[in-house]
Amino acid sequence: MAITAYLKPQHTKIFVYFLMNIELDLAEFTVLPPFPHTRAWEAMHREGRIFSYDWNDYTADQVVSTPSR
Repeated sequence: MAITAYLKPQHTKIFVYFLMNIELDLAEFTVLPPFPHTRAWEAMHREGRIFSYDWNDYTADQVVSTPSR
């Protein structure tokens, strides 16, 4: 199940409650890397939120952009 980076705080709480109640064996959470040529990259670049353009940093466990407000 993929969850977008645009979840509102109240939806995040509902999602966490759901996960705690379905008896998962494993849950893995990663950060959204704004890969070039995607809508996420275009929006974050336009808003000046990307602080690393080093391709080596673009993994699912390193943050390369600031969160939206």
